[in-house]
Amino acid sequence: MPRVVLASSHHAVGFYRNDAAGLPATDGVGGGVPAPHGPDGVPADAPPRPDGYYGWSKAAVEALGSLYADRYGMTVFALRIGACFDRPPGPRGLDTWLSPDDCARLVSACLSTGATGFRVLWGVSANTRRWWSLAEGREIGYTPQDDAEAYAGTVRATEAERRTSGLLGGVFCDWPLGEPWVGRSAAG
Repeated sequence: MPRVVLASSHHAVGFYRNDAAGLPATDGVGGGVPAPHGPDGVPADAPPRPDGYYGWSKAAVEALGSLYADRYGMTVFALRIGACFDRPPGPRGLDTWLSPDDCARLVSACLSTGATGFRVLWGVSANTRRWWSLAEGREIGYTPQDDAEAYAGTVRATEAERRTSGLLGGVFCDWPLGEPWVGRSAAG
């Protein structure tokens, strides 16, 4: 198997905060660390800052992908997927949304590019409010076409979202470690 596309998650780097947005400091959760910024936003290969055990597991899978790429010469793409739903699940989705069509475009680009080695890419659409870089995806031919802004008038923030605004991992940053997510929505 010479080429692998891993489903990672933005939760592998969820404890970064978006200082560039000028959002108020988080209240009641760890404040996170300032996100690194490149010319097009947070670089896809930002070092892991997991927001919980789920994020930690995704960071571990990325490290395993890197090991296999280095040791066996495989091509491995780790996709740090945002919120892949038919429509943004809440206000944070206006930043993080990956439309199903753009998801298909991203996977197709990973499977058809001539790029080799280990690469981390953001799984995000061309959202107006996006703060994650698309430069790495564009390098392999990913051209997202959808924008969550079309849904801006239909989403409402929950208290948990307000409390964790500005953190890349959102409400996951405020969820008690070890408690099940069963029966909860991503909106809090």
